[in-house]
Amino acid sequence: MADLIEVKIGSEDDFKQLSKLDYTNICDKMFEVVCCNNQIFLNDISLPKPIINDSIGYTREIKEDVIKRLKNNNILSLVVFYNNKPAGYLLAKWENWPNGKVVSIDGILVANKYNKKGLAKAMLEKLIRIAKQDSECRGIHVEMDTSKYQASKLLMKMDFVFAGTKFYIYSNKDPEKYSKEAIYFYYKIL
Repeated sequence: MADLIEVKIGSEDDFKQLSKLDYTNICDKMFEVVCCNNQIFLNDISLPKPIINDSIGYTREIKEDVIKRLKNNNILSLVVFYNNKPAGYLLAKWENWPNGKVVSIDGILVANKYNKKGLAKAMLEKLIRIAKQDSECRGIHVEMDTSKYQASKLLMKMDFVFAGTKFYIYSNKDPEKYSKEAIYFYYKIL
């Protein structure tokens, strides 16, 4: 039997179920932002010591922030189901920018037991279809930090383009920790 992947608009109950999953992940690669000749590049670097992101912060965010935001009309919440069980979510918001409407991704997360099954890609494909149905939507915007290596690689495979960086937003003051920078990707519709 083939695995069933389905993406739907998420309900409060779906997110309550999602808050019970483990989102711990290990990052052993990240991007280094390099400026050269007035151009910005992303270089892959292997980390000498992996970064472990535990699940506590993710589940707290789902319980304390995400569920409250579901009632906002500007919020689009997608939940991916794997064999009929909630496995991850994508949260985005509709924004009016000077040149038109843009969908900004606020978060995308897949539980670790469902990683590498194409679930994040399925949610992004659904978001792109929804955005294209809005005749005023100019594109999709996402900000993340440079340690979100796999997510950034997926975005680039799906025709999102690297659109810039802001330094020192996520940087750590502790020299024992890795410095993370904000990087931006954009998917053009109009």
